[in-house]
Amino acid sequence: MPTCPSLSPVRIFSCWAKLSTQTGLRLPPSGTYQGMEHRLPYAPTAPGMARKLAADFVSDLLPAARSDEFVLMVSEIVGNAVRHGNPEADGRIGLRLRDDDSVIQVAVVDGAPRFTFDRLNLEGTNGRPHFGGLRIVDELADRSGLSLDGLKAVWFEVDR
Repeated sequence: MPTCPSLSPVRIFSCWAKLSTQTGLRLPPSGTYQGMEHRLPYAPTAPGMARKLAADFVSDLLPAARSDEFVLMVSEIVGNAVRHGNPEADGRIGLRLRDDDSVIQVAVVDGAPRFTFDRLNLEGTNGRPHFGGLRIVDELADRSGLSLDGLKAVWFEVDR
C-alpha cells in the first residue's frame, strides 16, 4: 500500500488527500460502520475521553509502547477535530475504531464541510511549524489520510 514520505506539512496533507482517493478509503454514514463508534462531545474534554476509549480498545491488541503511540495519535486527531472542525448534526464528533485482525483502523469524523489550512498554525510562532498532531500521526501511523467524500474524516491505521 502506498504511503506518504516524510515531507513538509503542506506536502503531507496533499499526499494524504491523494492517497485517500487512490486507496479508496470511504467512510460509511454514521451508524453503519462495522466496528465501534463513540460519539464524543464537541468540547475540550473530548481528547481525554478519546484517550481512555483508545487505551481500552487496544489494551490486548498491541504491545505497551505501540499502544501508547496509538493512544497519542487518537488524542491528537480528536483534539484537532475539536480545535479546527465543527460538530456533526448531533453536536458531537465521531471516533471510529475497528480491528480486522491485521490492522487497527481509526477515523475521527466531524461536521466541517472541508479541510482547511490555517497558515498561522502551519507556520507557527518563532519560525517553528505547528501541526504537531498531524506530524505525530504521519510519523507513527502505518498509513494515514484525509477523507472528504461527504464526511470530513482524518484517519490512520496501525498494523498489528
